Amino acid sequence: MVSIEELPEWIDKLVEEQVGPERQKAEMFRNRIKSTLEEIRNIADSLLEENVRQEIGDVSEPALTAANKLGSRILSLAETVRAPEQITYDALVDHVQNLKRFQVQTVSFGAIWIRKLDRQFKRRIGELELRMRNLQSLTKILEDHVNGKYRQVKTFESLMKDVRTLKSISEETNNLENKLRTIEDERQELARLQNDLTEKIEATKKSEESQRVSKLEDRIEGISRSIATLFGPLQKPIEKLLKIAEVKKQMVDLPTLNIFSRYLGDPVETLCDEQEGLSDLQTALSELRVILEQNRLDLKPARNRNAIKSIIEICNNNVLEPLRRDYLAAKQEMNQLLSSPVLAELAGQRQGLEKRMKDVERALGKLNLDFLNTKNRRDEMIRRMGQVKSQIEETFERLTGETIDIDFE
Repeated sequence: MVSIEELPEWIDKLVEEQVGPERQKAEMFRNRIKSTLEEIRNIADSLLEENVRQEIGDVSEPALTAANKLGSRILSLAETVRAPEQITYDALVDHVQNLKRFQVQTVSFGAIWIRKLDRQFKRRIGELELRMRNLQSLTKILEDHVNGKYRQVKTFESLMKDVRTLKSISEETNNLENKLRTIEDERQELARLQNDLTEKIEATKKSEESQRVSKLEDRIEGISRSIATLFGPLQKPIEKLLKIAEVKKQMVDLPTLNIFSRYLGDPVETLCDEQEGLSDLQTALSELRVILEQNRLDLKPARNRNAIKSIIEICNNNVLEPLRRDYLAAKQEMNQLLSSPVLAELAGQRQGLEKRMKDVERALGKLNLDFLNTKNRRDEMIRRMGQVKSQIEETFERLTGETIDIDFE
C-alpha cells in the first residue's frame, strides 16, 4: 500500500529505473543536435554583411547581398528550433518535427542564394553543408530513438501525469471536506442564534398589551385582504380604461379617471382617506359598470363578469362601508396601544430582534447554498478521484505486472 503523499516520488523512482537509460540517450542526442545547430548559427552569422566585410574584405555587391540574405534567413529559421529543457516524449516529437522543417526550409532557401555566391565563400558553404548533413543524420537518430524504445517513456510519463492529477484532486477534496466542516459549524451556530432570537421574540409577545396588538394586527390584515379582494377584479379593467382614456377622452371625464388612479395604487389607504364618504367612488364605478356591460374595453367575458360582480358588492353600502369603519377603528385602537411607553419599548425590542432574525435567515440561506455547492463539488472530486485511481492502478499493472494499492488516509 502506498500513500497518496508518497506516490509521486515512488512512481518517479520507478520511472527512472525503467526509462532512465533511454532518457540519457535522448538527452545525449539532444545535446549533440544543440551543438550542431550552434555551429550552423555561427556559420550563418559569419555570412552577415558586416562580418563578411571584416573577414573577407572586397566582395562583389551581388555576392554580399546573397550571403547576407542566406545568413539572416538561417539565423531566423534557427530561432524556431529550440532544444527542449524537459526530455519528455511529446517535447522530443515536436523537436524532431521542428528540426526537419528547419532543414527543408534551409535547403530550399540555400538553393536560391548559394549559387549566387563566388569562390570566396566556398569554404564556408562547405562547412555549412557538412553541418547540415550532420544535423540530418542526428535528427534521424533521434527520430528512430523516439519512435522505437522511447515510446515506452510516453506511457510512463502519462502515468506520472495521472499521479500528479490524482494528488491534486485528493488535496482539493481534503480542502472541500474542511470547508464543509467549517460551514456546518457556522450553520449550527446560526441555528442556535435563530432559536434564541425566536424565544426572545415570543417573550415580547406574551404581555397582555402585546397580545392585544397582535390581535389587532391580525384584524387589520384580515380587513385589508377583504378590501383588496373586492378591488382585485377591477385592477385590469381600470388599467385598460386609463390607457384607452388617454386616446378616447370622451369615454370618462377627468375627475372619474383621478378616482380610479387613486384606488388603483392602494385601495385600502385610499378608502380610509376618503373624507366625504363613498358616493364619488360609487358614481365612478357605476360609469365603469356601464362601460363593462357594453364590453367597450374588449375584455374576456369571465373578466368582465368578475369586475361587474365586484362593482355591485362595492356599491352595496352594507359591504364596503362596514369594512372601512372596522379598519379605521382597529387602526385607532392600535395607535392608542402603541402610544403606551411599555408597549412602545416592547415593540422596539421586537423590531430589533426581528431585524436580527432576518439577517440571520439571510446568512443561513447563503451558508446553505454554499454548503450545497461545496458538497456537489466535493462529490464530483471524489468521483474523479476514483476514476483516476483506477486508471493509475490499471496502467501500473500493465507496465510492471504488479498491483498497487493507493491509500488516501
